[in-house]
Amino acid sequence: MAPRNWKSFFSAQRHVNLIYFVDAAKTKTVRVTLRTASIMAIASGVVVIWGLASGVLLVRLEAKQSDLRAELSTSRAVIFEYQTLHDGVFERAYPEVKDRKFAAASSPAVKPAASVESEKAAPKATEAPVMTDTPEKAKMASREDPKSPVSLSNPSVIRRDGVFEVFFDLRNSDSSKKAEGFIWGIAAVERQSGERISITVPKALTVSVTGDPLNTEHGQRFGIRRYARRSFVFSLPPRFEGRVLTVDIAFSGQAGKYRSSYTIPVNMRFSHLASNAQSQDNKAAKESRQASEDAVSGGEASESNDDEG
Repeated sequence: MAPRNWKSFFSAQRHVNLIYFVDAAKTKTVRVTLRTASIMAIASGVVVIWGLASGVLLVRLEAKQSDLRAELSTSRAVIFEYQTLHDGVFERAYPEVKDRKFAAASSPAVKPAASVESEKAAPKATEAPVMTDTPEKAKMASREDPKSPVSLSNPSVIRRDGVFEVFFDLRNSDSSKKAEGFIWGIAAVERQSGERISITVPKALTVSVTGDPLNTEHGQRFGIRRYARRSFVFSLPPRFEGRVLTVDIAFSGQAGKYRSSYTIPVNMRFSHLASNAQSQDNKAAKESRQASEDAVSGGEASESNDDEG
């Protein structure tokens, strides 16, 4: 038996013949080398595997995106519920400048001896404080429209000379839409003679005999997405003596879609004599402070003259 030529066997080009025919037509043959057929098969396999892997990755990414969206929606709902249910969250996060001023005014401070003596010498007022908080939040009467997404809470009243300011929170339960409309305030005031009058904010608002507003479109415009801290300043008539009974805060949506009102009990007394006594105390304290400053400046001038001598 003659020896086989292995070198020629391995070096020979091998081919793959693809024979096909259509119906009764003649057969056709496609002939490619084995190396080309292997490369084509590998490339086709890679494309198929890549397509399957891409489909799986896309499905997993979409599922993960859905989970993230659901988690984000839940987190927003929890945060919004926490912000709307727990009082004082916004006040601690975003303290109002006015509130800080009034808090500083109500906090005890060190006074000079001259002002203390002048306060002792001056007659004490029978009517009390400059700043008064409203402890009757639980007694606030509300008439809320079921269609209204806006609610009022945390009322407080601060009294100053001749005016009083009502602070309150407005919350929008539907943060996806901005709530817009008009808001106004009506204070029921009783003079010392027994006459009752109404003080409105804004002043352009007119009130009927029964105390209801006649032109709500003259109220202040408001627009809130989630939360807003608002206040109304009510100016009393000159030389007023009497008491403030209640304050009605009401608001309505655009085109009158809804209307809600809240009655805040105040029961705050104002006296012209008390205001005069307080102004006299302030004047005496100012004069004593000016005298002490003049004395200090005079002492410094004498010391400078002695040094020059």
